[in-house]
Amino acid sequence: MKLSGAKTFLLLFALVLPVGAVEPSWPYFRGDAQMSGIARETLKSPLAKTWEFTAEEGFIATAVIGNGKAYIGCLDGHFYALNLADGKEVWKYKTELSIEGSACLHENIVVFGGSDGFIYALSADKGEFKWKHETDGEILAGANIFKSKDGKVYVLIGSYDNNLYCLEIETGKVKWSYPTEGAVNGAPSIVGDQVLFGGCDTFIHSISAETGKVTNGEKNPIEVGSPITNSIIVR
Repeated sequence: MKLSGAKTFLLLFALVLPVGAVEPSWPYFRGDAQMSGIARETLKSPLAKTWEFTAEEGFIATAVIGNGKAYIGCLDGHFYALNLADGKEVWKYKTELSIEGSACLHENIVVFGGSDGFIYALSADKGEFKWKHETDGEILAGANIFKSKDGKVYVLIGSYDNNLYCLEIETGKVKWSYPTEGAVNGAPSIVGDQVLFGGCDTFIHSISAETGKVTNGEKNPIEVGSPITNSIIVR
């Protein structure tokens, strides 16, 4: 939303929660690993704007929420952590180019991709650098989290180098990468061990989160006839 002075504002509104409710949590693009888009909080009317945050350029990404903060990347190349109560900046981290994809949040680690082709992991409390991994294309996709049978946690994210990546969230070490015939622009969905995502190659892919291999043989992938630039939603 463009306003006067070529500024862009991110507006957040109050969530009125029932007594005893846990603090708001929205750790992924579309809220959960299945990308269902269903909010669990209860809203009460009338809603009221509680704060606004101003940045030099616009926001395309969706904010993720947890730890009492909202985390979001901006077209100005900064990744911001904002206090959820009053919208004040807690910290920011500068990348080389714009950030268009939504992050994911796991405990004290926040992970996101940038148009500079890097996947970044920062500490969620202070914004301290943990690791980054370079791909061969810009990253506009949202990220998701997979908890493996070995107890480790991995992040899944697609790149314009035509690959979906699975990286250990603590170290950035690549567990596997799955090649497609086009850019991967949407956040993957996860149901159990199954990862579902669409590609600009016009196919819906279904692979194992553990191995990065197809899960149903010759029936995979499914062609839909046009590029898929958003997430597969599972409900």
